[in-house]
Amino acid sequence: MQEYEGEIRLSIKTNRSNEMQQAIDRLLQATDRELYNRTAIAHFFGFTKFQLKTSMQWFEKISDVNLWNLSLEQRRILLGNISESQYDELLNFNAHDELTAHQQFALERLGILWGISESLTGLVGQSCDIECFSKPNSHPIFCSKSIKEYLLTNRDIESFRLVEKYLLDAIYY
Repeated sequence: MQEYEGEIRLSIKTNRSNEMQQAIDRLLQATDRELYNRTAIAHFFGFTKFQLKTSMQWFEKISDVNLWNLSLEQRRILLGNISESQYDELLNFNAHDELTAHQQFALERLGILWGISESLTGLVGQSCDIECFSKPNSHPIFCSKSIKEYLLTNRDIESFRLVEKYLLDAIYY
């Protein structure tokens, strides 16, 4: 990472380094912040099939009764209202296989959920992030529902993105 006149530039060494550098520059220029949350950068590029298994392991862990307290049914709903067999496929995914449409959709949602988790931690700290996920929120977006309730009742991907954007804006503005 290099800093030029208060602007942060990330250098990536790949075959597409110029293309990716331009994309990162556009992303970073979209904000006047000196620092940019790694969540936004990870979400901007998205998770790949190689992160699916790890993402599912994270999701299983955070779904625990002592954390986000998500039942299997709620986890399936958050990943796109998938069936139990589709959920099992996600848990046992082999990175050498091609992603099906529902797996790609679930992977996108996992990325956003991870971003929400990271943003909550950045906003209120690790000691309160879990509570904030389940506690009613007075912001008009949520209509006095918790983030958890909001995501379970507003299942479209745009609602997930709205929550992530709300949290990122709360951190930086």
